Amino acid sequence: MKQIRIFRLIICIIFLSAFLFSCNNISIQDTNLKTDTNESTIDLTGYAFPIFGKITNISDSEIIINNESKTAMQGEMRIPLSNLLIFDSKNMILSSKNNLKVGEEIYGNISDGVGLSIPALVNCEAIFVNYDTFQDIPAYEIVKEIKKENQKYQIIVNDITSYVISSEVNVRPLKTKNIITMDDIKVGSKVLLKNQYDEEINEVVLVSE
Repeated sequence: MKQIRIFRLIICIIFLSAFLFSCNNISIQDTNLKTDTNESTIDLTGYAFPIFGKITNISDSEIIINNESKTAMQGEMRIPLSNLLIFDSKNMILSSKNNLKVGEEIYGNISDGVGLSIPALVNCEAIFVNYDTFQDIPAYEIVKEIKKENQKYQIIVNDITSYVISSEVNVRPLKTKNIITMDDIKVGSKVLLKNQYDEEINEVVLVSE
């Protein structure tokens, strides 16, 4: 009797493993599947997951990438182009959707929700193009708190991430040629921060106040 129970347990484990394997390997190559703009989503509010990969398809309303990041669902993802910010990583300027090309690699962060369609529809506020390594990519952040002490600023973006910035750092607006300083960065400002892997940031772009 004990041997039969063990055998049944083994069979159950085998079937469960096969089922999970098949779920993780569902083909997502058919981009002709109809999807609904009101489709169900997985709520990811408060979290952000990096995605990166090559563009496999471009339409008037969205791009599809083959996500290679292991911190989010791998495979094809749909990114809506409406209101999407596209940044040139090396120059820290806006790029156009008209410059996107199939085969080009992009980087971004997804948050808020992931659609349950195939390919998955993701919420991505900004993507980055024109980079050789990930270190070329600036951080795109929303300022939650800012402190100033001894000619240095501390920009706090969440409970675990902050940046130390000198008051003499190069600061510029994204869309105008106005002269600005770190004092123009406020709570709620959206900014690009370059050289984020060093102790201090050496370039700041104010995306929006």
